[in-house]
Amino acid sequence: MGIMGAAFKPTDRDRKMVQHAYSIGMRQVDICQLLRSKSNVALDPKTLRKHFPEELSCGRSSVEYNIRASAIQVACDKDHPKFATMNIWMQKTLLGINETNVHEITGPDGEPLSSAPSWVVIVGKE
Repeated sequence: MGIMGAAFKPTDRDRKMVQHAYSIGMRQVDICQLLRSKSNVALDPKTLRKHFPEELSCGRSSVEYNIRASAIQVACDKDHPKFATMNIWMQKTLLGINETNVHEITGPDGEPLSSAPSWVVIVGKE
């Protein structure tokens, strides 16, 4: 129910606002307050979900799409100043390519480490 008990009918402006707010991580209860302040509509989260299912389900996806598309555009543009950085980041996150560093600790001449103590205590007089 909206203000004064009238049936709520979301406008295109309301739909865009809800989708954008949800896509940037706002909680549903905060989106209800935003609608109240911007559109003079009083909703609870249950009513928000009832009237805006599409906006709530795809809001996050649309922003993720835009971010990935921008990142890929930079990673593929050899003239962009962040080309190398973005290209490496995209390879690691999307393609799963990782740098592998192996550190081996061995004894002399590559032999296995000895389990004998490597220190000596000298006891004597001076």
